[in-house]
Amino acid sequence: MSEKPPQFERPPIPVYGNLPEEVKERISDEFQQKFREGELTELSDELLEQIKNLEYDKRTFELDFIETANRVINNLREKYGLPAFDVPGKNIHIIPPELFRKLSAQPFTAFHDYRRQLIFADADKLRYSDNKLSSASLLFHEMSHLKGFLSLDARMTKGKDGKEETERSYRRIGLMISEGYRNNDRDEWYESFRGLNEAVVSELEQRYENEIAAGSADVSVTEELEWLKSDEALRLKQEAARNKRFPSEEIQWISRDGKKWIARSYRHQRRVLKYLVEQIATDTAQPVEQVYELFFKAHFTGNIREIAKLIEDVFDQGSFRVLGMMTGDASSANQMLNYLKKQRLKMDKDE
Repeated sequence: MSEKPPQFERPPIPVYGNLPEEVKERISDEFQQKFREGELTELSDELLEQIKNLEYDKRTFELDFIETANRVINNLREKYGLPAFDVPGKNIHIIPPELFRKLSAQPFTAFHDYRRQLIFADADKLRYSDNKLSSASLLFHEMSHLKGFLSLDARMTKGKDGKEETERSYRRIGLMISEGYRNNDRDEWYESFRGLNEAVVSELEQRYENEIAAGSADVSVTEELEWLKSDEALRLKQEAARNKRFPSEEIQWISRDGKKWIARSYRHQRRVLKYLVEQIATDTAQPVEQVYELFFKAHFTGNIREIAKLIEDVFDQGSFRVLGMMTGDASSANQMLNYLKKQRLKMDKDE
Protein backbone atom coordinates (compact mmCIF):
# COMPACT_ATOMS: atom_id res chain seq x y z
CA MET A 1 0.00 0.00 0.00
CA SER A 2 1.22 3.49 -0.87
CA GLU A 3 2.45 5.72 1.94
CA LYS A 4 -0.26 8.11 3.08
CA PRO A 5 0.57 11.81 2.66
CA PRO A 6 -0.47 14.41 5.25
CA GLN A 7 -4.23 14.69 5.64
CA PHE A 8 -4.83 17.62 3.32
CA GLU A 9 -1.81 17.11 1.06
CA ARG A 10 -2.64 16.02 -2.46
CA PRO A 11 -0.22 13.46 -3.98
CA PRO A 12 2.02 14.81 -6.78
CA ILE A 13 0.25 15.47 -10.09
CA PRO A 14 2.08 14.29 -13.24
CA VAL A 15 2.85 17.07 -15.73
CA TYR A 16 3.62 16.47 -19.42
CA GLY A 17 5.01 18.72 -22.12
CA ASN A 18 8.30 19.82 -23.63
CA LEU A 19 9.54 21.54 -20.49
CA PRO A 20 12.49 21.10 -18.13
CA GLU A 21 11.75 18.66 -15.31
CA GLU A 22 12.19 21.35 -12.69
CA VAL A 23 9.43 23.44 -14.35
CA LYS A 24 7.10 20.44 -14.38
CA GLU A 25 7.82 19.86 -10.70
CA ARG A 26 7.08 23.51 -9.95
CA ILE A 27 3.73 23.31 -11.74
CA SER A 28 2.82 20.14 -9.87
CA ASP A 29 3.80 21.82 -6.59
CA GLU A 30 1.61 24.84 -7.43
CA PHE A 31 -1.44 22.61 -7.88
CA GLN A 32 -0.67 20.81 -4.64
CA GLN A 33 -0.42 24.18 -2.92
CA LYS A 34 -3.78 25.28 -4.37
CA PHE A 35 -5.36 22.14 -2.98
CA ARG A 36 -3.67 22.49 0.40
CA GLU A 37 -4.54 26.14 0.89
CA GLY A 38 -7.99 26.04 -0.72
CA GLU A 39 -7.75 29.67 -1.76
CA LEU A 40 -10.01 31.27 -4.36
CA THR A 41 -7.73 32.35 -7.21
CA GLU A 42 -7.77 33.52 -10.81
CA LEU A 43 -11.13 35.27 -10.51
CA SER A 44 -11.97 38.95 -10.74
CA ASP A 45 -11.63 40.90 -7.51
CA GLU A 46 -15.35 41.65 -7.63
CA LEU A 47 -16.32 37.99 -7.93
CA LEU A 48 -13.84 36.95 -5.26
CA GLU A 49 -15.36 39.46 -2.87
CA GLN A 50 -18.90 38.33 -3.66
CA ILE A 51 -18.10 34.68 -3.06
CA LYS A 52 -16.32 35.42 0.22
CA ASN A 53 -19.22 37.55 1.44
CA LEU A 54 -22.16 35.52 0.14
CA GLU A 55 -21.17 31.87 0.28
CA TYR A 56 -23.14 29.78 2.78
CA ASP A 57 -21.72 28.20 5.89
CA LYS A 58 -21.83 24.42 5.72
CA ARG A 59 -24.37 22.75 7.93
CA THR A 60 -23.17 20.20 10.45
CA PHE A 61 -24.57 17.26 8.48
CA GLU A 62 -22.91 18.56 5.29
CA LEU A 63 -19.56 18.50 7.08
CA ASP A 64 -20.42 14.95 8.17
CA PHE A 65 -21.07 14.03 4.52
CA ILE A 66 -17.71 15.47 3.47
CA GLU A 67 -15.90 13.55 6.20
CA THR A 68 -17.62 10.27 5.30
CA ALA A 69 -17.09 10.79 1.55
CA ASN A 70 -13.38 11.32 2.21
CA ARG A 71 -13.21 8.05 4.12
CA VAL A 72 -15.12 6.05 1.49
CA ILE A 73 -13.13 7.41 -1.45
CA ASN A 74 -9.87 6.93 0.43
CA ASN A 75 -10.79 3.27 0.96
CA LEU A 76 -11.28 2.95 -2.80
CA ARG A 77 -7.99 4.68 -3.56
CA GLU A 78 -6.09 2.44 -1.15
CA LYS A 79 -7.75 -0.65 -2.63
CA TYR A 80 -6.33 0.40 -6.00
CA GLY A 81 -2.85 0.95 -4.54
CA LEU A 82 -3.09 4.75 -4.30
CA PRO A 83 -2.37 7.06 -1.35
CA ALA A 84 -5.32 8.42 0.58
CA PHE A 85 -5.86 12.16 1.01
CA ASP A 86 -8.72 14.28 2.32
CA VAL A 87 -10.54 17.14 0.65
CA PRO A 88 -10.96 19.82 3.34
CA GLY A 89 -14.32 21.49 3.79
CA LYS A 90 -12.80 24.86 2.92
CA ASN A 91 -12.25 23.62 -0.66
CA ILE A 92 -16.00 23.26 -1.12
CA HIS A 93 -18.01 26.44 -1.70
CA ILE A 94 -21.81 26.54 -1.51
CA ILE A 95 -22.85 29.75 -3.20
CA PRO A 96 -26.02 31.56 -4.35
CA PRO A 97 -27.26 30.61 -7.86
CA GLU A 98 -26.50 34.03 -9.35
CA LEU A 99 -22.83 33.61 -8.41
CA PHE A 100 -22.76 29.99 -9.51
CA ARG A 101 -23.93 30.99 -12.99
CA LYS A 102 -20.97 33.36 -13.26
CA LEU A 103 -18.64 30.41 -12.75
CA SER A 104 -20.39 27.89 -14.98
CA ALA A 105 -22.60 28.36 -18.01
CA GLN A 106 -23.66 24.71 -17.74
CA PRO A 107 -26.89 23.75 -15.93
CA PHE A 108 -24.99 21.87 -13.25
CA THR A 109 -25.90 21.59 -9.59
CA ALA A 110 -22.19 21.55 -8.74
CA PHE A 111 -18.83 21.09 -10.43
CA HIS A 112 -15.24 20.46 -9.49
CA ASP A 113 -12.68 22.99 -10.71
CA TYR A 114 -9.42 21.19 -11.42
CA ARG A 115 -7.51 24.47 -12.00
CA ARG A 116 -8.31 25.82 -8.56
CA GLN A 117 -8.68 22.41 -6.89
CA LEU A 118 -12.07 23.45 -5.54
CA ILE A 119 -15.71 22.40 -5.68
CA PHE A 120 -18.56 24.87 -6.24
CA ALA A 121 -22.22 24.07 -5.58
CA ASP A 122 -25.41 25.99 -6.36
CA ALA A 123 -27.01 26.43 -2.94
CA ASP A 124 -30.57 26.38 -4.29
CA LYS A 125 -30.07 23.09 -6.14
CA LEU A 126 -27.86 21.42 -3.54
CA ARG A 127 -30.41 22.17 -0.83
CA TYR A 128 -33.50 21.68 -2.98
CA SER A 129 -36.49 21.06 -0.68
CA ASP A 130 -33.90 20.68 2.08
CA ASN A 131 -33.40 17.01 1.17
CA LYS A 132 -30.33 15.34 2.61
CA LEU A 133 -29.71 12.22 0.51
CA SER A 134 -29.22 14.05 -2.78
CA SER A 135 -26.92 16.55 -1.02
CA ALA A 136 -24.77 13.71 0.33
CA SER A 137 -24.77 12.05 -3.08
CA LEU A 138 -23.79 15.24 -4.90
CA LEU A 139 -20.91 16.03 -2.56
CA PHE A 140 -19.61 12.48 -2.98
CA HIS A 141 -19.89 12.78 -6.78
CA GLU A 142 -17.81 15.95 -7.02
CA MET A 143 -15.28 14.74 -4.47
CA SER A 144 -14.86 11.56 -6.52
CA HIS A 145 -13.96 13.76 -9.49
CA LEU A 146 -11.52 15.84 -7.45
CA LYS A 147 -9.89 12.77 -5.88
CA GLY A 148 -9.76 10.86 -9.16
CA PHE A 149 -6.84 10.71 -11.56
CA LEU A 150 -5.44 14.02 -12.79
CA SER A 151 -2.56 14.80 -15.14
CA LEU A 152 -1.60 18.09 -16.77
CA ASP A 153 -0.18 19.38 -20.04
CA ALA A 154 2.04 22.47 -19.99
CA ARG A 155 4.01 24.55 -22.46
CA MET A 156 5.88 27.83 -22.63
CA THR A 157 4.10 30.78 -24.27
CA LYS A 158 4.68 34.51 -24.71
CA GLY A 159 2.56 36.70 -22.49
CA LYS A 160 1.11 40.08 -23.47
CA ASP A 161 4.22 41.75 -22.14
CA GLY A 162 6.43 39.49 -24.28
CA LYS A 163 7.71 37.55 -21.28
CA GLU A 164 7.69 33.77 -21.26
CA GLU A 165 5.06 32.11 -19.09
CA THR A 166 3.71 28.60 -18.71
CA GLU A 167 0.28 27.62 -20.00
CA ARG A 168 -1.43 24.69 -18.28
CA SER A 169 -4.34 22.48 -19.22
CA TYR A 170 -5.61 19.12 -18.11
CA ARG A 171 -4.40 16.05 -19.96
CA ARG A 172 -6.54 13.54 -18.12
CA ILE A 173 -9.30 13.88 -15.52
CA GLY A 174 -10.47 10.47 -14.41
CA LEU A 175 -11.29 8.74 -17.69
CA MET A 176 -11.69 12.00 -19.57
CA ILE A 177 -9.00 12.94 -22.11
CA SER A 178 -8.19 16.40 -23.48
CA GLU A 179 -6.63 16.89 -26.89
CA GLY A 180 -3.29 18.65 -26.94
CA TYR A 181 -2.25 22.21 -27.68
CA ARG A 182 -1.62 21.49 -31.36
CA ASN A 183 -5.32 20.87 -31.99
CA ASN A 184 -6.20 23.82 -29.80
CA ASP A 185 -4.00 26.11 -31.90
CA ARG A 186 -5.81 24.90 -35.02
CA ASP A 187 -9.17 25.62 -33.36
CA GLU A 188 -9.84 21.87 -33.39
CA TRP A 189 -9.75 21.16 -29.66
CA TYR A 190 -12.08 18.54 -28.21
CA GLU A 191 -12.31 16.28 -25.22
CA SER A 192 -13.10 12.57 -25.13
CA PHE A 193 -14.78 10.20 -22.68
CA ARG A 194 -16.74 12.81 -20.71
CA GLY A 195 -19.84 10.63 -20.92
CA LEU A 196 -18.05 7.48 -19.76
CA ASN A 197 -16.31 9.43 -17.00
CA GLU A 198 -19.65 10.69 -15.66
CA ALA A 199 -21.19 7.23 -15.97
CA VAL A 200 -18.47 5.68 -13.82
CA VAL A 201 -18.59 8.40 -11.15
CA SER A 202 -22.40 8.32 -11.09
CA GLU A 203 -22.36 4.55 -10.69
CA LEU A 204 -20.07 4.96 -7.69
CA GLU A 205 -22.36 7.69 -6.39
CA GLN A 206 -25.40 5.43 -6.58
CA ARG A 207 -23.62 2.64 -4.73
CA TYR A 208 -22.36 4.76 -1.84
CA GLU A 209 -24.93 7.54 -1.42
CA ASN A 210 -26.74 5.90 1.49
CA GLU A 211 -23.48 5.22 3.30
CA ILE A 212 -22.45 8.86 2.88
CA ALA A 213 -25.78 10.14 4.19
CA ALA A 214 -25.77 7.64 7.07
CA GLY A 215 -22.42 9.09 8.12
CA SER A 216 -24.34 11.85 9.86
CA ALA A 217 -26.20 11.26 13.11
CA ASP A 218 -28.32 14.37 12.54
CA VAL A 219 -31.93 13.53 13.37
CA SER A 220 -33.28 15.11 10.18
CA VAL A 221 -30.95 12.94 8.09
CA THR A 222 -31.87 9.75 9.95
CA GLU A 223 -35.59 10.49 9.60
CA GLU A 224 -35.24 11.17 5.88
CA LEU A 225 -33.37 7.93 5.24
CA GLU A 226 -36.05 6.01 7.14
CA TRP A 227 -38.74 7.73 5.10
CA LEU A 228 -37.08 6.89 1.79
CA LYS A 229 -36.95 3.20 2.77
CA SER A 230 -40.65 3.12 3.68
CA ASP A 231 -43.39 1.39 1.67
CA GLU A 232 -45.15 4.72 1.24
CA ALA A 233 -42.08 6.34 -0.33
CA LEU A 234 -41.72 3.36 -2.68
CA ARG A 235 -45.39 3.68 -3.65
CA LEU A 236 -45.00 7.38 -4.38
CA LYS A 237 -41.87 6.71 -6.45
CA GLN A 238 -43.74 4.13 -8.52
CA GLU A 239 -46.59 6.56 -9.00
CA ALA A 240 -44.25 9.37 -10.02
CA ALA A 241 -42.48 7.10 -12.50
CA ARG A 242 -45.70 5.71 -13.98
CA ASN A 243 -45.83 8.25 -16.79
CA LYS A 244 -42.08 8.35 -17.26
CA ARG A 245 -39.90 6.07 -19.33
CA PHE A 246 -37.63 4.93 -16.56
CA PRO A 247 -38.08 2.70 -13.49
CA SER A 248 -38.94 4.02 -10.07
CA GLU A 249 -35.48 2.93 -8.87
CA GLU A 250 -34.11 5.88 -10.83
CA ILE A 251 -35.88 8.28 -8.46
CA GLN A 252 -33.33 9.09 -5.79
CA TRP A 253 -35.45 11.22 -3.46
CA ILE A 254 -39.14 12.07 -3.18
CA SER A 255 -41.03 14.42 -0.88
CA ARG A 256 -43.58 13.10 1.58
CA ASP A 257 -46.46 14.42 -0.53
CA GLY A 258 -44.99 12.95 -3.71
CA LYS A 259 -45.08 16.28 -5.51
CA LYS A 260 -41.32 16.82 -5.66
CA TRP A 261 -38.72 14.27 -6.63
CA ILE A 262 -35.14 14.04 -7.89
CA ALA A 263 -33.87 11.55 -10.46
CA ARG A 264 -30.47 9.92 -10.25
CA SER A 265 -27.68 11.51 -12.25
CA TYR A 266 -26.52 10.52 -15.75
CA ARG A 267 -29.07 7.71 -16.19
CA HIS A 268 -28.45 7.33 -19.93
CA GLN A 269 -24.67 7.21 -19.54
CA ARG A 270 -24.97 4.62 -16.76
CA ARG A 271 -27.15 2.52 -19.05
CA VAL A 272 -24.32 2.52 -21.60
CA LEU A 273 -21.83 1.56 -18.88
CA LYS A 274 -24.11 -1.27 -17.74
CA TYR A 275 -24.35 -2.62 -21.28
CA LEU A 276 -20.58 -2.47 -21.70
CA VAL A 277 -20.02 -4.28 -18.42
CA GLU A 278 -22.62 -6.98 -19.07
CA GLN A 279 -21.31 -7.77 -22.54
CA ILE A 280 -17.69 -7.87 -21.35
CA ALA A 281 -18.71 -10.12 -18.45
CA THR A 282 -20.49 -12.47 -20.84
CA ASP A 283 -17.58 -12.75 -23.25
CA THR A 284 -14.86 -13.06 -20.61
CA ALA A 285 -16.81 -15.19 -18.10
CA GLN A 286 -16.08 -12.66 -15.36
CA PRO A 287 -18.58 -11.63 -12.68
CA VAL A 288 -20.34 -8.37 -13.53
CA GLU A 289 -19.08 -6.70 -10.35
CA GLN A 290 -15.52 -7.63 -11.21
CA VAL A 291 -15.85 -5.86 -14.55
CA TYR A 292 -17.35 -2.77 -12.91
CA GLU A 293 -14.28 -2.74 -10.65
CA LEU A 294 -12.04 -2.40 -13.71
CA PHE A 295 -13.81 0.84 -14.66
CA PHE A 296 -13.72 2.19 -11.11
CA LYS A 297 -10.01 1.40 -10.84
CA ALA A 298 -9.30 3.12 -14.17
CA HIS A 299 -11.02 6.30 -12.93
CA PHE A 300 -8.68 6.57 -9.95
CA THR A 301 -5.42 5.21 -11.41
CA GLY A 302 -5.70 6.69 -14.90
CA ASN A 303 -4.73 3.35 -16.47
CA ILE A 304 -7.31 2.76 -19.20
CA ARG A 305 -5.43 0.11 -21.19
CA GLU A 306 -7.24 -2.86 -19.66
CA ILE A 307 -10.75 -1.55 -20.25
CA ALA A 308 -9.76 -0.29 -23.71
CA LYS A 309 -8.57 -3.76 -24.74
CA LEU A 310 -11.68 -5.44 -23.37
CA ILE A 311 -13.98 -3.04 -25.20
CA GLU A 312 -12.06 -3.50 -28.45
CA ASP A 313 -12.20 -7.29 -28.06
CA VAL A 314 -15.92 -7.34 -27.35
CA PHE A 315 -17.14 -4.57 -29.67
CA ASP A 316 -14.44 -4.71 -32.39
CA GLN A 317 -11.50 -2.49 -33.26
CA GLY A 318 -12.13 1.24 -33.11
CA SER A 319 -15.05 0.92 -30.70
CA PHE A 320 -13.14 2.38 -27.74
CA ARG A 321 -12.32 5.52 -29.69
CA VAL A 322 -15.98 5.83 -30.75
CA LEU A 323 -17.05 5.41 -27.12
CA GLY A 324 -14.95 8.48 -26.34
CA MET A 325 -17.42 10.56 -28.35
CA MET A 326 -20.22 10.05 -25.82
CA THR A 327 -20.87 13.31 -23.97
CA GLY A 328 -22.95 14.12 -20.91
CA ASP A 329 -26.00 14.67 -23.11
CA ALA A 330 -28.80 12.08 -23.03
CA SER A 331 -29.14 11.97 -26.82
CA SER A 332 -25.42 11.27 -27.21
CA ALA A 333 -25.65 8.38 -24.74
CA ASN A 334 -28.66 6.91 -26.52
CA GLN A 335 -26.81 7.06 -29.84
CA MET A 336 -23.83 5.34 -28.25
CA LEU A 337 -25.98 2.54 -26.85
CA ASN A 338 -27.48 2.00 -30.29
CA TYR A 339 -23.99 1.89 -31.85
CA LEU A 340 -22.73 -0.65 -29.31
CA LYS A 341 -25.73 -2.94 -29.80
CA LYS A 342 -25.17 -2.87 -33.56
CA GLN A 343 -21.51 -3.67 -33.03
CA ARG A 344 -22.47 -6.71 -30.97
CA LEU A 345 -24.79 -7.92 -33.71
CA LYS A 346 -22.01 -7.43 -36.26
CA MET A 347 -19.54 -9.34 -34.09
CA ASP A 348 -22.01 -12.21 -33.63
CA LYS A 349 -22.57 -12.45 -37.39
CA ASP A 350 -18.84 -12.44 -38.08
CA GLU A 351 -18.40 -15.36 -35.72
